[in-house]
Amino acid sequence: MRSLMTSWSLVKASWKILADDATLLLLPLLSSLALLLVSVTMFTPYFAVEMWMGDEGIPVVLSYLFLFVFYFVQYTVMVFFNAALVSVALLRLNGDEASVQDGLAVAFDRIVPILGYAAFAATVGVVFRILRERLGALGRSITMIGGLALNIASFLVVPVLVTQDLNPLAAVKESASMLKRTWGENLVANAGIASFFGIVSMIVIVPMAAAAGFAWVSGHTAVAVLVGGGAVVAGMGIGVIQSALSGIFSAAVYRYAKTGRSDVFDVSTIQQAFKTA
Repeated sequence: MRSLMTSWSLVKASWKILADDATLLLLPLLSSLALLLVSVTMFTPYFAVEMWMGDEGIPVVLSYLFLFVFYFVQYTVMVFFNAALVSVALLRLNGDEASVQDGLAVAFDRIVPILGYAAFAATVGVVFRILRERLGALGRSITMIGGLALNIASFLVVPVLVTQDLNPLAAVKESASMLKRTWGENLVANAGIASFFGIVSMIVIVPMAAAAGFAWVSGHTAVAVLVGGGAVVAGMGIGVIQSALSGIFSAAVYRYAKTGRSDVFDVSTIQQAFKTA
């Protein structure tokens, strides 16, 4: 219950800024559409080539190379639009006026460090994939622990990339250092915005998906397509709102960790974002 209340507090605090300018939702929406386009345009020819090659399949090295390129493009898109959102949020938190166009301008200006971080994240993603496939249960354990640690350490990496001239590794170290200085040793993530929207997704999407499946099995194809399409749209909508609120909150946490100021957000709300184990 305490975790749920923490998640709800984070959502409400972030919503206050988003409610002032709903056009900020354009940034995660554009990101989602771009990611979908990238997935379709890259995996369609990949699977076509794999089918054409038959039992031989695509060589492992080329598969990993493709995976790196895919991860790199995906991370570039995600970090670019998140950087735009975070930059607007930081300006708003400082009491300045800022628009979506201003955020995109900042993201374009920071494109080199964004590409550098995307390459770093893509490399880590491929290494984790190799460990899971080659080491079995041990590899899965390593990647799970390493992934959790990296997610916490890089929580502030986008605000860092937006505001400081650092290379990818230095940006991750600065993010981890800021969190450590603010919250102390043995840092772990507390309940967050993702937890809240995970519950929302279960309440909204799971019943719709189940209804669509039941309609399909029952032979009501039109109903299944309609309800299934509604579930997809609902899922995208929830994802867009979650991304927007998460970007806003990361900006607030960065500002608090950097300056100790929390003019818009309640200090206790920000402090609840992390805890010590």
